Amino acid sequence: RGIESEAGLSFAGLLEVTRPVAGLLTVVPEPQADALRGALGLAAPVAAGRFLVAAGLLSLRAAAAERSPVLVLVDDLHWVDQASAQALLFAVRRLRADRVGVIMTIRRGEPLPVRIDGLPLVTLAGLAQEAARALLAARAGDVTGQVADRLHAATGGNPLALVEMARSLTPSQRAGRDVLPEPLHPVAALETAYAGRVTVLGARTQRALLVLAACGDAVVGSLGPALANRRCAVADLSPAADAGLITIDGGRVSWRHPLVRSAVYYSASSSRPSARPASPASHAASAAASRRRAASCG
Repeated sequence: RGIESEAGLSFAGLLEVTRPVAGLLTVVPEPQADALRGALGLAAPVAAGRFLVAAGLLSLRAAAAERSPVLVLVDDLHWVDQASAQALLFAVRRLRADRVGVIMTIRRGEPLPVRIDGLPLVTLAGLAQEAARALLAARAGDVTGQVADRLHAATGGNPLALVEMARSLTPSQRAGRDVLPEPLHPVAALETAYAGRVTVLGARTQRALLVLAACGDAVVGSLGPALANRRCAVADLSPAADAGLITIDGGRVSWRHPLVRSAVYYSASSSRPSARPASPASHAASAAASRRRAASCG
């Protein structure tokens, strides 16, 4: 996954996409394997540079595909660091008979770190009205058809926005008995819905989320000092995980969606000046966490 706060860290994305098959580096040609290890912080960097890193990624994927089919999923390519994106695109363009499939997603209108000329592109449109009704029937069964159609119009059929906006309504609104909020732009409405789910959490959890919003996705162990600086702890993130705003898995805490992070960051900045993420305390804490995270990756 592309992470906005890590877009300037060379090979941050490559580290994540190669981790599941890093054990196969032993069967990659030695110069390529050495270059990959250097790029990933597993060994000293080599002078050969990015060509061998990209070639090594291609060889690593091919080696993995000899054992079982491989699917590479890259979400938010526009936020992947340029070095990783170049290696990924190099490998994608040279896949031939290998049992490797690749799906990369980008948000419309975002500048890309690499050119994607020559790759097959599919533009995802919003769901049609009937499909939107079917989705809401499955995920929010108390939404009436009329309300579903209003949500469809407000979101342009964006599936995530449909479900999250439905969840933000009261039972009476979902049933059509109360007036719905004035329709907003889909992204703004979704951020508003997420912000509303944050405000019902305790003050310590909100402060913990604000630190995480300043840091981006992070290793849990690296957050302790940053959270302590804001008078909260890792345990205070649990209610946010229970609410589906973040996930904590394998020692790493991640945002469910970039809009959740945006909602936390900017709603705190506008509504509670004392908690603004631009404050020295928040950014000093996030910088310290980033340094520890980078060290742990190496």
